[in-house]
Amino acid sequence: GMRSELCRVIVGDRPVRLTLIRAWKSLNLWGKFKLVISLLWSSLWPTSEKEIKEWMDSILNGKDGEDMLTKSIADLNKHFPGIGSVIIHERDTYMFCKLQQTALAFFRPQEYNGNELIGTYDRSPKTIVAVVGAGHCPGIRDLANKSSAAMVNGDYSASILDQEIQATLRSLIETKSVGKASDVDDTPITDDMRMLMTDVMELQNE
Repeated sequence: GMRSELCRVIVGDRPVRLTLIRAWKSLNLWGKFKLVISLLWSSLWPTSEKEIKEWMDSILNGKDGEDMLTKSIADLNKHFPGIGSVIIHERDTYMFCKLQQTALAFFRPQEYNGNELIGTYDRSPKTIVAVVGAGHCPGIRDLANKSSAAMVNGDYSASILDQEIQATLRSLIETKSVGKASDVDDTPITDDMRMLMTDVMELQNE
């Protein structure tokens, strides 16, 4: 199909490897044992094609929000609360932060005074369309509703907002001390971490 040259595709989810590492480290010994047994069980008795179709139909046509996806996430949080938080809630926050960074990049000129990000908001009409998994919609919507309208109104310091976003992202990509926020500031920032904290990554189509 036709692709507009004005349309830019941004990759906004956390790398899978980081999510898996944080999910594993969020579990205690008993939780890791239960997870291994669950994976072995599911590999021996895989989900049937009929069950998959019913699951998809429930997601697309579920009533009153009681679809199979919602129940699956609830079950995951019940049996593996640490994993549920890492896979769902942390990624909700990560993707919302990347949406904020994208808005900053698209709606405001990138101007620096030394290392400080400065500039005024560009109020020309622009549209950001976020494509996320169904299980992340409620969390991201809640984060958006709770966020301050100051960013849109232009009376929020761009540099302060940028620092807050980076601090949040740093807490979500740290893998050495999952669940120990007090240790995060003592961990050196690698080049890969800095890229995930600061960059808006654009998907290049040849």
